[in-house]
Amino acid sequence: MNQIEIKKKIIELSILELEKKMDFLKKAVDGAQKEAAAHKGRMESRYDTFREEAHAKRDDYKKQLFNIQEILFVINKIPIKITNIAQLGSIIEINESNYFISVGILNNIGVDGKKYKLISPESPIGQIFLGKKPGDEFEFRGKKIKINNIF
Repeated sequence: MNQIEIKKKIIELSILELEKKMDFLKKAVDGAQKEAAAHKGRMESRYDTFREEAHAKRDDYKKQLFNIQEILFVINKIPIKITNIAQLGSIIEINESNYFISVGILNNIGVDGKKYKLISPESPIGQIFLGKKPGDEFEFRGKKIKINNIF
């Protein structure tokens, strides 16, 4: 698999994973709404904590859903091109692991026999990577790191 195909596959798998989370959250929102509506004493008191809790749960799920939609928007805007300077959309290979600068909400993604850690450009390691080139060395959390490749 060439470098562009690897990036496309990581993005594709990221989108699939986020869509699964969105489906789960949509069902959770519906479930919380039904739970609030089904509560027997829902009209007996205006201080019905059970119903309020169900609405709070629903609102929390809606916030999470909105956040995932924003992340999907970012992922869909990631440039799929070869770079030799670390930036959004870059894959960085070091001795211990491989990183993909995109969003830091997902677990590692495996493509073509390699694992890629998805990191945000705002994360501590993401901030250090930005602007670096192959061969650059730096220290992070007491470890000396050398960048082998960026694409």
